[in-house]
Amino acid sequence: PRCFPDADYEAAGAEIVEAGSWTKAPLSAVILGLKELPESDEPLLHRHLFFAHCYKGQSGAKELLTRFKENGLLWDLEFLVDEKGVRAAAFGVESGMAGAAVSLLQFAGALDERCGEEKAIP
Repeated sequence: PRCFPDADYEAAGAEIVEAGSWTKAPLSAVILGLKELPESDEPLLHRHLFFAHCYKGQSGAKELLTRFKENGLLWDLEFLVDEKGVRAAAFGVESGMAGAAVSLLQFAGALDERCGEEKAIP
């Protein structure tokens, strides 16, 4: 079950779109998700932030990473580690907080157009 219904996101100013419509989003958009992408050979041209399940070489990891080869960018939340090399995000509360933080940075215009470096929030 989800913590917040769509109506709460809409009330906060988010636009709820049809599932899968991200493929038609502007290339400058950050695609945020917490589930796997559909299997396909199509290149991924957007910037994606999600748990890609590539950290441990899971099944399909090589195929997924190959889809980003042309111009896409993947921020795989499983690769976030602390100063001791311990994973900082895992499924659960941490993954939701990481996704929410990046979403807010994107919304505030604080992520760089291409490389995702933080800027001062206006």
